[in-house]
Order: sequence, then C-alpha cells, then structure tokens
Amino acid sequence: VKTVNISQLPLLTMVLLHGTGVAIVASWLTGVVATFSSRTGKTRVDILRALVNSAKHALCVLVAGWILWGQDLHVGGISLGISGDVFLRLLGAHAAYFSTSAAIVSLALWLRDGRNPLEIWRGGALVSWSTPLGAYLLALFFLEGGFLLIGILVGIGLIGILTVRDHVRIKSSVVHLVDALRLARDGNMPHLKGETRRVVELAVALAHKMRLPYRNLELLEQAAMLHNVGYIAVDRDTVLKRSMLNDNEMNEIREHPESGMRILREVVGMGPVAGIVRCHHESPDGTGYPRGVKGDDIPLEAAIIKVAEAYVALTSERPHRTQVFAKNEALDEMQRLSTSFST
Repeated sequence: VKTVNISQLPLLTMVLLHGTGVAIVASWLTGVVATFSSRTGKTRVDILRALVNSAKHALCVLVAGWILWGQDLHVGGISLGISGDVFLRLLGAHAAYFSTSAAIVSLALWLRDGRNPLEIWRGGALVSWSTPLGAYLLALFFLEGGFLLIGILVGIGLIGILTVRDHVRIKSSVVHLVDALRLARDGNMPHLKGETRRVVELAVALAHKMRLPYRNLELLEQAAMLHNVGYIAVDRDTVLKRSMLNDNEMNEIREHPESGMRILREVVGMGPVAGIVRCHHESPDGTGYPRGVKGDDIPLEAAIIKVAEAYVALTSERPHRTQVFAKNEALDEMQRLSTSFST
C-alpha cells in the first residue's frame, strides 16, 4: 500500500489539474515504468505484472476522477479553476483511490500469501491522508508558479526518494548477510542441509493458522531461517558426534541459542530476531535452555519455531540417532513431551 501512495500523489495531482482522461493515460505509463524499474540484473520483465500494475492504477484514477469531476473525462482544474469545495471533493477522490488500491492489493496478497487484508489497510490508512493535501498544494503551485516551482518541489522529492533508496539498499544487504550466515551454519552442520527450509515452511504455516500479524510473521520467518546460526560457534566434532554427548559437550550445544543471539544483535535491524533466536529452546515450564525462562517471557515466535524444529528433527536423521519417526509417531512423541511446548 505504501508503494501505491508514492505513485498516487502525482496521479491525483494530474486528475485535479488535467482531468481523468489524461491521468488514466499517465497511470498506464506509471504501471509499465514501475515494473521495468523494479527488475534487477538480467531478470526478464513480467509483462502480465506490468499490465496488472497499469490496470490497477488506471482503475484507481478512474474512480477518483469520477468522484472529483463526474463522468466528464476531459475537465480539470486548469479549465474550471480550483476552489475550496474542490478540496473537499478531492478528499473523497483520495478516499476512493486509496480504498480501491488497498482492496486490490489486499485481495492479491490474501490469495497469494494468506495475509490478513486488515493488515494492509492498517499499514497505509494513516500515512495516506497527507496525499490529498500534497496534490492540492502542487496544483495550486502549478497554477500560480508554473513548472519552475514544480521543478523545485520535484527536486526536493528526489532527495527524499534517494534517501529511501539508500535505506532499501541497507535492508537488502542485511538480507544477503542473513543468507550468508545460513550458508555458514549449514557448512558446520551438513546433516541439516535442507531442513532449515522445512522448519521455516512449517513455522510459517503454523503462524498462518494462528493468524499471526504480518509484522510478527516477518520476524518469525527470519528467525526460523537463522534459529541455529549459533552452531557456527560450536565445535564441529561435537555437532557431528555419533555417540552420546558428555556433559561438557551438551553444555556447549545448549549455548548455541545464546551464541546466535550475540551474532545477530551485531547486525543492524536484527535485534528482534536475535531475541527470538535466543529463546527457541526455552520451555513454558522453565526446563528449557539456555536461560530457563518460562511462560510469557518466551516470545510466541520462538515457541512456534521450537514446535516446527522438534517435528522436523524427529522426522529426520541425526548423527547420534538413526531412528526416523513417521509423521504420526513424531506427533505422538511431541504430545508425550507437551510440557516442553507452549499451548
């Protein structure tokens, strides 16, 4: 929804100044340009995606223009002028644009990811109300000062966009770092190769069933991907030992959540993930490790990861255990140990 808001300001301004018809043409071009500019490297352009983006913008503009100017596609502020009552109609046009856009995005993400549509609306509803005021001011500036004043405002806007782009690049770097940490961890635990993905998929599926909010779902997915990153600090011979571990080795193993937390908290923006990773072996009755916390002191995301990891571990081979549980046997075993899991 926030992506929609960035493109909504110039389109709403164009509807206000030039009318619905011109803005619809511009919206199609906006959708195509947005699709081409979002590709990376040699990734091929998704023509269907370009058409969907363009159609979404065009539909939103059509609805907003109908609220603002009625059925005439050619009238606008340049020909009719901009008065106080136009601003009131502009608020209605913005509400129509935002509602149409949010409904389309919510439906698409609900069908694709099962995300709660209300999360999309809550995420953009408050931020978006600066848009009609911005469009109204831009239109007035254009009528009074022409393109020179608009150019100055656009320059200021570009500075803001570049700042946001730098933030996005930092976030992208964090994602690549996360993947590098995962690969390093898998190198120390080859028997877990591929299992991390199973843990992530199962944890996310459980979270969807529990209707976890999107923000928590994001944290859960990152933490599930990195829940065992602390094994980097554990001696490889201990990790791969095929016989029973002695007390010292077991204590070393039980330190991996704490090690993972210390690694992740040094990465910008990974503090919440580090807290989840630290607690993914804790138990609600206080018998878990590394700190023995219990009850509500354990993040829900950590409890979900523990359930997912336990199931995947029981249904997979381990160096110290040759028995692989069938699905029903694994569930029975987890039920027997239910005090170790949150309810």
